[in-house]
Formats: sequence, C-alpha cells, structure tokens
Amino acid sequence: MNILIIPSWYPSKSNPHIGSFFREQAIALQRAGHHVIILNATYQRKSSYFDSDNFKLKILNDEGVKVYSYVTPSFGIVRAKRLMCWNFFRRIRRIYHRIIADGEKINIIHAHSFMPAGYGAYKLGKVYDIPVVVTEHSSGVINKNISPFEINLLKKCVDGTASFICVGEGLKKRVIELTKTNKMIHVIPNMVSPLFKYKEKSKQAKNFLFLAVGNLTARKRFGMTIDAFIEAFKGNENVKLKIVGGGPLYDELKNQIDKSNMSKQITLLGALSREETAQQMQDCDAFILVSAYETFGVVYIEAMACGKPVIGTRNGGADWIINKNNGILIDVDNKEQLVQAMKRMITRYKNYRKEDISKETISQYSEISVVKKLNGIYERCIQE
Repeated sequence: MNILIIPSWYPSKSNPHIGSFFREQAIALQRAGHHVIILNATYQRKSSYFDSDNFKLKILNDEGVKVYSYVTPSFGIVRAKRLMCWNFFRRIRRIYHRIIADGEKINIIHAHSFMPAGYGAYKLGKVYDIPVVVTEHSSGVINKNISPFEINLLKKCVDGTASFICVGEGLKKRVIELTKTNKMIHVIPNMVSPLFKYKEKSKQAKNFLFLAVGNLTARKRFGMTIDAFIEAFKGNENVKLKIVGGGPLYDELKNQIDKSNMSKQITLLGALSREETAQQMQDCDAFILVSAYETFGVVYIEAMACGKPVIGTRNGGADWIINKNNGILIDVDNKEQLVQAMKRMITRYKNYRKEDISKETISQYSEISVVKKLNGIYERCIQE
C-alpha cells in the first residue's frame, strides 16, 4: 500500500524531538511492507528560522522512508488560523504534484492532527479522490482551547474523512463533545519505540532515583514536582530526582533548585537524544510526570516499556494508561497527593513486577500492535 503521511509538526535540526512519534510510526509502517512517503510542509519555530533547510524542497531518505520536505519560518502565520490553513493547503498541493510527477501513486493519505495537516489533507483528498485518515493529537482539543473556527475545521475533518482516529479515550470523548459527531471514532494509541525496553537494573538498596521527562513548560508542572520532592525528601541524599528536557522554564527551575539548596538531589539534564533518554529511563527506579493535561503521554509508556512504575495525573491521557499494577494516579495540581505518592512509590516499590510492566506495555503499544490496527483502518477505507 502506498501511504502519504502529512504531519502538522515534524522533527527539525533545532527541534529533533518534536513530532518524533510521527516519524517513528512512518518508519514502522515502511518496515511492515508499505511504501511510505512523508510530506513535510511544516512551519518552523523561531529557533529554526535560520536553518539552511528553509525555503528548499528536499527529497530525503529516512530509514527507507521517502521524505519530501519544504519547511519555512512561520513568521507569525500560525496565529492567523484562516491564512495558515489556506497557505498550508497550497504548499501540500504543490508538493503533492511533485510527488506524482516523480512517478509515485498514493492509495491513502494519513494526516496527523487536524490543524493544519488534517484539514489540508481533507481538502487534498476531496480534490484528488483519495481516502484520508486523520489521527488527532492536539492538546488544544483536550483542553478545549480552540476557537469556533477551529471547531468547525475539526468537525469537517471528523465527518468528511474516511476515518478519524484519536490517540486516547479522553481525547475521543472531547472530540465528540466539541463536534457533536455521530461518526465512529477509533482509538489507536501512539506506539512505543523499540529503543525503550526492559533492562535488569543493578542497584544499591539504599538509593532511589526518580526521573521526569518532558518539555519544560508550565503545563508539565515541573515546578510542583520539584516542590513536592523537596517536601518529601530534603536532606535524604539517598533519594534523587533527575529531569530531562529543554524549554522556556529551564532557568526558572534551575533557580528554584539552587535557592532550595537541593542541587545534590535534583539535577536538570537538559534536552537529550532519544537514545540518551532511553538510557536514563533504564537507569531510574520510577518515573514522574504530573501534567495538567495530555492527549496521550508517550513518555509514560516509554518508561513502562523499560519496566518502571510511574506517577501521573488524571489529565486526560494518563488516566487510560496507569493502573494499580504499573503506578499511581493522582489529581491534577494536588501537591500533597504527589508528596504522598512519591513516598508510597518507595515503600511499595518491591511490590511492582517490573518485567511484567514492560511486557504488558510492549504488547499493547509496540509497533507491531499499532501497525496491525492501522492496517485494518487503511484496508477498510480503501475498500469503501
């Protein structure tokens, strides 16, 4: 099957992690025997404005996946939603013409997130009579932080495409609530990369290491995580916390740690590669992420694939991932519950069956499992 993938955001030189799960899913589909092409027409953040790849159509090979990439700085266009959608469609239609001119044939289009790729793919599919699948990932949807104009586009993507997928049950419920659709919406989770796997950990009984991973933004609540850790373990140097990630709050969090004299127990590691992050997850004892909201929460399943019990919040994504056998769920923005959850994680740690956590996670979220579900969707769309 010839599949055209159109992402709303995608890894770049200056932002190598953004949209990494789109890329990994495309590579998994290619490995499964499909012919996959990625059409990357994304707008770049300010940190990427001076990348040499801007304003150039590049045709690349990424682990067997053919990538047509034409990226530009956003120049603020992402704030003008109508203009962005119009411009994005023009871009992908022009690149699509080049793909066809190169002798490619497309059986199905799979777009990731309704704004702007999903809506652009919806229009492209109508023009060229190609079935379109959209997978929704947007945190704006689950947080209901979208305008009436965006809700209208979301509804068109839900009702007007061959199939609409959400990465989690919480996101599915929100899409139905916003669009009032009667259409069946499928739930297919993000997959866990093979990089994240169980490794027997040799540890000293007296030491316990928590790990947190994510973009250092307000909604991830790293400040509260640090406060709760300080309240629970200040002065106990056998318990430590490492935080992986880059972002606008790095300096603020560093000052918070320094002012509390906790630099011996809490370490900011900054942004790491996928391989380095996997190693950190294998080396830790337990994982924490207490976001205000998540559409899914890939880092939870990455930690669990490494056999680590997790602490998360009832944030729309983690609710459907974490259970009593693999971790602890707490309410959003409840520091006292987080303090108690951290303490309970240590006292009950031996009760968690780490290898079973890994096996169950990989069984449910592996690329084999996710690709099998996508194959079923694709085949039904083409037959209809």
